[in-house]
Amino acid sequence: MANEIDTYTKRRLSQRYILWLTAITVAGGWAVALPLYGWLPQYYTPLYPYIMLYFYVWALGFAWMLNRPVRDGRLSTQGFMYFKVAKLVASVGVVGAFIALSDQPKHPFILLFLFWYLVYLIFETRFFWLYEKSRKGGKA
Repeated sequence: MANEIDTYTKRRLSQRYILWLTAITVAGGWAVALPLYGWLPQYYTPLYPYIMLYFYVWALGFAWMLNRPVRDGRLSTQGFMYFKVAKLVASVGVVGAFIALSDQPKHPFILLFLFWYLVYLIFETRFFWLYEKSRKGGKA
């Protein structure tokens, strides 16, 4: 397995991923929540912390997926894509359930959810690209 990275490097990458993930969740969450709550309270949804928790748990699942043994390069990329599809389907379900079951204003929730979906999508994709690059010896 010439293009498999060692366990120490994989663990270090996972730790760095979780550290950045936590920083983005806490700092970004407060950076968005405080102005919304203070200046635009009509756009602050009480479910905002749960949006952050939802994406944080999905990102931790992504970190777990990266630590699974990989037999070939395709399996790692396939796993990443399957994970992204599962996250998209679950997210559509969450937003659909909120629209169908909630009496709260819909637009603020949907816009915040979409914003954080894109933030985490960019973060996870960039991290996976760096992961694959290090796994293949910097040739990506």
